[in-house]
Amino acid sequence: MKFNFLTFVRRNRKAKDKISKREVYVFLSCLGISIIIWGLIKFDKLYYGSIEFPIVYTNIPDNKLLINYPDSVLTLNLQSQGFDFFSDKYLSGDQAIYINIGDLKFEKVNGVYKSFLLTSQISSNISRQLSLSNKLISISPDTLSFVFESMKIKSVAVILPDLDLDYEKQYQQYGSITFKPDSVRVYGPASVIEKIDFVSTDKIELKKLKNNQELSMKIISPINNNKLRFSENEIQISIPVSKYTEGSIELPIITIDSLSEFKIKTYPDKVLVTYLVALNDFKRVNVDMFQLGVYYKSDELSANKTLKVEILHQPPFVEIVKIDPERVEYIIGKRHIIN
Repeated sequence: MKFNFLTFVRRNRKAKDKISKREVYVFLSCLGISIIIWGLIKFDKLYYGSIEFPIVYTNIPDNKLLINYPDSVLTLNLQSQGFDFFSDKYLSGDQAIYINIGDLKFEKVNGVYKSFLLTSQISSNISRQLSLSNKLISISPDTLSFVFESMKIKSVAVILPDLDLDYEKQYQQYGSITFKPDSVRVYGPASVIEKIDFVSTDKIELKKLKNNQELSMKIISPINNNKLRFSENEIQISIPVSKYTEGSIELPIITIDSLSEFKIKTYPDKVLVTYLVALNDFKRVNVDMFQLGVYYKSDELSANKTLKVEILHQPPFVEIVKIDPERVEYIIGKRHIIN
Protein backbone atom coordinates (compact mmCIF):
# COMPACT_ATOMS: atom_id res chain seq x y z
CA MET A 1 0.00 0.00 0.00
CA LYS A 2 1.46 3.33 -1.00
CA PHE A 3 1.95 6.10 1.52
CA ASN A 4 0.29 9.41 0.46
CA PHE A 5 1.84 12.32 2.29
CA LEU A 6 -0.78 14.89 1.19
CA THR A 7 -3.64 12.74 2.41
CA PHE A 8 -1.88 12.30 5.76
CA VAL A 9 -1.53 16.11 6.15
CA ARG A 10 -5.18 16.76 5.30
CA ARG A 11 -6.38 14.20 7.87
CA ASN A 12 -4.21 15.63 10.62
CA ARG A 13 -5.32 19.19 9.79
CA LYS A 14 -8.98 18.24 10.12
CA ALA A 15 -8.30 16.59 13.47
CA LYS A 16 -6.54 19.70 14.75
CA ASP A 17 -9.45 21.90 13.51
CA LYS A 18 -11.90 19.75 15.44
CA ILE A 19 -9.81 20.06 18.60
CA SER A 20 -9.52 23.87 18.17
CA LYS A 21 -13.27 24.34 17.73
CA ARG A 22 -13.95 22.16 20.74
CA GLU A 23 -11.63 24.28 22.84
CA VAL A 24 -13.30 27.52 21.69
CA TYR A 25 -16.74 26.19 22.61
CA VAL A 26 -15.53 25.20 26.07
CA PHE A 27 -13.95 28.64 26.59
CA LEU A 28 -17.06 30.53 25.51
CA SER A 29 -19.28 28.39 27.71
CA CYS A 30 -17.10 29.05 30.73
CA LEU A 31 -17.03 32.77 29.96
CA GLY A 32 -20.81 32.90 29.67
CA ILE A 33 -21.30 31.07 32.96
CA SER A 34 -18.82 33.45 34.63
CA ILE A 35 -20.68 36.51 33.32
CA ILE A 36 -24.01 35.13 34.55
CA ILE A 37 -22.62 34.41 37.99
CA TRP A 38 -21.01 37.88 38.13
CA GLY A 39 -24.28 39.47 37.02
CA LEU A 40 -26.29 37.62 39.66
CA ILE A 41 -23.88 38.79 42.34
CA LYS A 42 -24.04 42.38 41.11
CA PHE A 43 -27.81 42.42 40.60
CA ASP A 44 -28.32 41.10 44.10
CA LYS A 45 -26.81 44.24 45.55
CA LEU A 46 -28.87 47.29 46.60
CA TYR A 47 -28.48 50.29 44.28
CA TYR A 48 -29.28 53.99 44.67
CA GLY A 49 -29.79 56.18 41.63
CA SER A 50 -32.06 58.57 39.71
CA ILE A 51 -34.21 58.08 36.62
CA GLU A 52 -35.91 60.83 34.55
CA PHE A 53 -39.47 60.43 33.28
CA PRO A 54 -41.41 62.84 30.98
CA ILE A 55 -44.59 64.45 32.37
CA VAL A 56 -47.98 64.51 30.65
CA TYR A 57 -50.46 66.95 32.25
CA THR A 58 -54.09 65.88 32.04
CA ASN A 59 -57.53 67.43 32.71
CA ILE A 60 -56.48 71.04 32.08
CA PRO A 61 -59.58 73.17 32.91
CA ASP A 62 -61.57 74.01 29.77
CA ASN A 63 -62.04 77.63 30.75
CA LYS A 64 -58.36 78.27 31.47
CA LEU A 65 -55.18 78.34 29.43
CA LEU A 66 -51.79 77.28 30.80
CA ILE A 67 -49.47 80.19 29.99
CA ASN A 68 -46.29 79.28 31.85
CA TYR A 69 -43.93 76.41 31.13
CA PRO A 70 -44.07 73.98 34.08
CA ASP A 71 -41.46 71.25 34.43
CA SER A 72 -41.68 68.65 31.68
CA VAL A 73 -39.53 66.02 33.44
CA LEU A 74 -39.55 64.47 36.90
CA THR A 75 -36.38 62.96 38.37
CA LEU A 76 -37.16 59.95 40.60
CA ASN A 77 -34.60 58.94 43.17
CA LEU A 78 -34.85 55.16 43.64
CA GLN A 79 -33.47 52.44 45.88
CA SER A 80 -33.73 48.92 44.51
CA GLN A 81 -31.82 45.77 43.73
CA GLY A 82 -29.59 45.75 40.70
CA PHE A 83 -31.87 43.91 38.31
CA ASP A 84 -34.92 46.04 39.23
CA PHE A 85 -32.91 49.24 38.93
CA PHE A 86 -31.55 48.17 35.53
CA SER A 87 -35.08 47.28 34.39
CA ASP A 88 -36.55 50.59 35.58
CA LYS A 89 -33.81 52.66 33.99
CA TYR A 90 -33.21 50.92 30.69
CA LEU A 91 -36.26 48.78 29.95
CA SER A 92 -39.08 51.21 30.79
CA GLY A 93 -39.13 52.55 27.22
CA ASP A 94 -40.95 55.85 26.70
CA GLN A 95 -43.09 55.49 29.79
CA ALA A 96 -44.43 58.83 31.04
CA ILE A 97 -45.87 60.10 34.30
CA TYR A 98 -49.46 61.37 34.00
CA ILE A 99 -50.36 64.18 36.40
CA ASN A 100 -53.98 65.29 36.84
CA ILE A 101 -54.21 69.05 37.37
CA GLY A 102 -57.99 69.28 37.06
CA ASP A 103 -58.50 69.53 40.84
CA LEU A 104 -55.99 72.31 41.52
CA LYS A 105 -57.08 75.27 43.63
CA PHE A 106 -56.35 78.63 42.02
CA GLU A 107 -55.47 82.03 43.39
CA LYS A 108 -56.10 85.07 41.19
CA VAL A 109 -53.09 87.40 41.15
CA ASN A 110 -52.84 90.40 38.79
CA GLY A 111 -55.36 89.00 36.33
CA VAL A 112 -53.90 85.47 36.15
CA TYR A 113 -54.58 82.31 38.14
CA LYS A 114 -51.72 80.66 40.03
CA SER A 115 -51.45 77.25 41.62
CA PHE A 116 -48.84 74.70 42.66
CA LEU A 117 -48.56 70.98 43.36
CA LEU A 118 -46.15 69.29 45.77
CA THR A 119 -44.71 66.20 44.10
CA SER A 120 -44.56 64.47 47.49
CA GLN A 121 -48.38 64.54 47.51
CA ILE A 122 -48.53 62.45 44.32
CA SER A 123 -45.61 60.10 45.03
CA SER A 124 -47.90 57.15 45.79
CA ASN A 125 -49.79 57.72 42.53
CA ILE A 126 -46.51 57.85 40.60
CA SER A 127 -45.33 54.63 42.26
CA ARG A 128 -48.55 52.90 41.15
CA GLN A 129 -48.22 54.18 37.59
CA LEU A 130 -44.64 52.93 37.27
CA SER A 131 -45.02 49.84 39.50
CA LEU A 132 -42.21 51.02 41.74
CA SER A 133 -43.56 49.49 44.95
CA ASN A 134 -41.32 50.74 47.82
CA LYS A 135 -38.41 51.79 45.60
CA LEU A 136 -39.22 55.52 45.44
CA ILE A 137 -37.22 57.66 47.90
CA SER A 138 -37.81 61.22 46.65
CA ILE A 139 -38.88 63.28 43.61
CA SER A 140 -37.23 66.30 42.05
CA PRO A 141 -38.40 69.02 41.71
CA ASP A 142 -40.40 69.06 44.91
CA THR A 143 -42.93 71.60 43.59
CA LEU A 144 -44.68 72.08 40.24
CA SER A 145 -45.93 75.63 39.58
CA PHE A 146 -48.75 76.59 37.21
CA VAL A 147 -49.96 79.92 35.85
CA PHE A 148 -53.28 80.08 33.97
CA GLU A 149 -55.17 82.79 32.13
CA SER A 150 -58.88 82.87 31.45
CA MET A 151 -59.71 81.22 28.14
CA LYS A 152 -61.91 83.18 25.75
CA ILE A 153 -63.72 81.93 22.65
CA LYS A 154 -64.51 84.24 19.74
CA SER A 155 -65.93 83.68 16.25
CA VAL A 156 -64.08 85.61 13.55
CA ALA A 157 -64.46 85.87 9.79
CA VAL A 158 -62.17 84.09 7.34
CA ILE A 159 -60.91 86.56 4.73
CA LEU A 160 -60.34 85.28 1.19
CA PRO A 161 -56.58 85.29 0.64
CA ASP A 162 -54.71 87.34 -1.92
CA LEU A 163 -55.07 85.46 -5.22
CA ASP A 164 -52.64 85.64 -8.12
CA LEU A 165 -54.29 83.54 -10.83
CA ASP A 166 -53.11 83.07 -14.39
CA TYR A 167 -55.23 81.16 -16.92
CA GLU A 168 -54.43 79.28 -20.10
CA LYS A 169 -55.54 80.98 -23.29
CA GLN A 170 -59.34 80.90 -23.71
CA TYR A 171 -59.82 79.84 -20.04
CA GLN A 172 -61.24 82.04 -17.30
CA GLN A 173 -62.80 81.94 -13.85
CA TYR A 174 -66.31 80.49 -14.12
CA GLY A 175 -68.53 81.87 -11.38
CA SER A 176 -67.55 82.89 -7.88
CA ILE A 177 -64.61 81.62 -5.88
CA THR A 178 -65.95 79.97 -2.74
CA PHE A 179 -64.33 78.90 0.50
CA LYS A 180 -65.44 77.19 3.68
CA PRO A 181 -65.69 77.63 6.49
CA ASP A 182 -66.27 81.37 6.23
CA SER A 183 -65.70 81.79 9.97
CA VAL A 184 -63.80 79.98 12.71
CA ARG A 185 -63.74 79.97 16.48
CA VAL A 186 -60.55 81.22 18.10
CA TYR A 187 -59.52 80.00 21.56
CA GLY A 188 -56.91 81.82 23.57
CA PRO A 189 -56.06 84.31 26.30
CA ALA A 190 -58.68 87.04 26.61
CA SER A 191 -56.01 89.74 26.26
CA VAL A 192 -55.00 88.34 22.85
CA ILE A 193 -58.42 87.30 21.51
CA GLU A 194 -59.73 90.86 21.81
CA LYS A 195 -57.23 91.99 19.15
CA ILE A 196 -58.34 89.46 16.51
CA ASP A 197 -61.15 90.29 14.08
CA PHE A 198 -60.33 87.95 11.18
CA VAL A 199 -58.01 85.22 9.94
CA SER A 200 -56.63 84.51 6.47
CA THR A 201 -54.20 82.23 4.63
CA ASP A 202 -51.00 82.62 2.65
CA LYS A 203 -51.12 84.26 -0.76
CA ILE A 204 -52.18 81.84 -3.49
CA GLU A 205 -50.30 81.90 -6.81
CA LEU A 206 -51.44 79.57 -9.60
CA LYS A 207 -50.34 79.58 -13.23
CA LYS A 208 -51.75 78.19 -16.50
CA LEU A 209 -55.12 77.21 -15.07
CA LYS A 210 -57.54 75.25 -17.23
CA ASN A 211 -59.27 72.99 -14.67
CA ASN A 212 -61.29 73.56 -11.52
CA GLN A 213 -59.08 74.00 -8.46
CA GLU A 214 -59.79 72.59 -4.99
CA LEU A 215 -57.25 73.80 -2.43
CA SER A 216 -56.63 73.26 1.27
CA MET A 217 -54.93 76.27 2.80
CA LYS A 218 -53.62 76.55 6.34
CA ILE A 219 -55.14 79.31 8.44
CA ILE A 220 -52.68 81.99 9.54
CA SER A 221 -53.24 83.92 12.73
CA PRO A 222 -52.92 87.70 12.39
CA ILE A 223 -51.11 87.65 15.76
CA ASN A 224 -48.03 85.52 16.40
CA ASN A 225 -48.98 83.79 19.63
CA ASN A 226 -48.48 80.07 20.26
CA LYS A 227 -51.28 80.06 22.85
CA LEU A 228 -53.98 80.54 20.19
CA ARG A 229 -56.03 77.62 18.89
CA PHE A 230 -58.59 77.49 16.08
CA SER A 231 -61.66 75.31 15.60
CA GLU A 232 -60.39 74.67 12.06
CA ASN A 233 -56.77 74.65 10.95
CA GLU A 234 -57.50 74.82 7.21
CA ILE A 235 -60.03 76.27 4.80
CA GLN A 236 -61.15 74.65 1.57
CA ILE A 237 -61.05 76.96 -1.46
CA SER A 238 -62.85 76.19 -4.70
CA ILE A 239 -61.88 78.03 -7.90
CA PRO A 240 -64.18 77.20 -10.85
CA VAL A 241 -62.50 77.33 -14.27
CA SER A 242 -64.02 76.90 -17.71
CA LYS A 243 -63.11 77.34 -21.35
CA TYR A 244 -64.61 80.48 -22.90
CA THR A 245 -65.58 81.30 -26.45
CA GLU A 246 -66.51 84.51 -28.24
CA GLY A 247 -69.97 85.30 -29.52
CA SER A 248 -71.70 88.31 -31.08
CA ILE A 249 -75.24 89.60 -31.23
CA GLU A 250 -76.98 92.61 -32.84
CA LEU A 251 -79.09 94.67 -30.47
CA PRO A 252 -81.43 97.66 -30.85
CA ILE A 253 -80.68 100.89 -28.99
CA ILE A 254 -83.13 102.21 -26.41
CA THR A 255 -83.29 105.97 -25.88
CA ILE A 256 -83.79 107.32 -22.38
CA ASP A 257 -84.54 111.03 -22.34
CA SER A 258 -85.75 113.85 -20.12
CA LEU A 259 -87.69 115.58 -22.89
CA SER A 260 -91.42 115.25 -23.10
CA GLU A 261 -92.36 116.71 -26.48
CA PHE A 262 -89.23 115.73 -28.38
CA LYS A 263 -87.79 112.37 -29.38
CA ILE A 264 -84.28 111.25 -30.23
CA LYS A 265 -83.49 108.86 -33.07
CA THR A 266 -80.02 107.29 -33.28
CA TYR A 267 -77.99 106.41 -36.36
CA PRO A 268 -77.48 103.52 -36.49
CA ASP A 269 -80.37 102.27 -34.38
CA LYS A 270 -78.63 98.92 -33.73
CA VAL A 271 -75.13 97.96 -32.58
CA LEU A 272 -73.07 94.76 -32.68
CA VAL A 273 -72.12 93.40 -29.26
CA THR A 274 -69.19 91.00 -28.90
CA TYR A 275 -69.06 88.96 -25.69
CA LEU A 276 -67.23 86.10 -23.96
CA VAL A 277 -69.17 83.21 -22.53
CA ALA A 278 -68.31 79.79 -21.09
CA LEU A 279 -68.87 76.91 -23.50
CA ASN A 280 -71.33 75.44 -21.01
CA ASP A 281 -73.52 78.57 -21.29
CA PHE A 282 -73.13 79.37 -24.96
CA LYS A 283 -76.57 78.04 -25.96
CA ARG A 284 -78.27 79.98 -23.14
CA VAL A 285 -77.50 83.39 -24.68
CA ASN A 286 -80.36 85.19 -26.48
CA VAL A 287 -81.29 88.77 -27.46
CA ASP A 288 -83.80 89.25 -24.63
CA MET A 289 -81.04 88.99 -22.03
CA PHE A 290 -79.39 92.25 -23.18
CA GLN A 291 -80.47 95.86 -23.15
CA LEU A 292 -78.42 98.77 -24.52
CA GLY A 293 -79.37 102.44 -24.56
CA VAL A 294 -78.32 106.07 -24.76
CA TYR A 295 -78.99 108.79 -22.20
CA TYR A 296 -79.45 112.41 -23.10
CA LYS A 297 -80.55 115.65 -21.48
CA SER A 298 -81.68 118.86 -23.15
CA ASP A 299 -78.72 120.88 -21.86
CA GLU A 300 -76.21 118.34 -23.26
CA LEU A 301 -77.50 117.99 -26.79
CA SER A 302 -75.82 121.03 -28.26
CA ALA A 303 -72.45 120.12 -26.69
CA ASN A 304 -72.30 116.49 -27.90
CA LYS A 305 -72.82 115.46 -31.51
CA THR A 306 -72.75 111.77 -30.56
CA LEU A 307 -74.06 109.75 -27.62
CA LYS A 308 -72.29 106.89 -25.85
CA VAL A 309 -74.01 103.49 -25.95
CA GLU A 310 -74.47 102.22 -22.37
CA ILE A 311 -75.09 98.68 -21.11
CA LEU A 312 -78.42 98.71 -19.31
CA HIS A 313 -78.67 94.98 -18.70
CA GLN A 314 -76.69 91.84 -19.50
CA PRO A 315 -76.74 88.22 -18.28
CA PRO A 316 -74.37 87.68 -15.34
CA PHE A 317 -72.58 84.79 -17.04
CA VAL A 318 -71.27 86.80 -20.03
CA GLU A 319 -68.57 89.45 -20.34
CA ILE A 320 -69.10 92.15 -22.96
CA VAL A 321 -65.78 92.92 -24.60
CA LYS A 322 -66.82 95.24 -27.45
CA ILE A 323 -69.72 97.41 -28.65
CA ASP A 324 -69.55 98.50 -32.27
CA PRO A 325 -70.03 101.39 -32.63
CA GLU A 326 -69.43 102.72 -29.10
CA ARG A 327 -70.98 106.10 -29.90
CA VAL A 328 -73.87 106.88 -32.25
CA GLU A 329 -75.14 110.00 -34.02
CA TYR A 330 -78.66 111.22 -33.39
CA ILE A 331 -81.35 113.60 -34.55
CA ILE A 332 -83.94 115.29 -32.41
CA GLY A 333 -87.41 116.27 -33.50
CA LYS A 334 -91.06 116.48 -32.60
CA ARG A 335 -92.40 113.12 -31.55
CA HIS A 336 -95.08 113.02 -34.25
CA ILE A 337 -92.48 113.84 -36.92
CA ILE A 338 -89.81 111.34 -35.73
CA ASN A 339 -92.39 108.59 -35.37
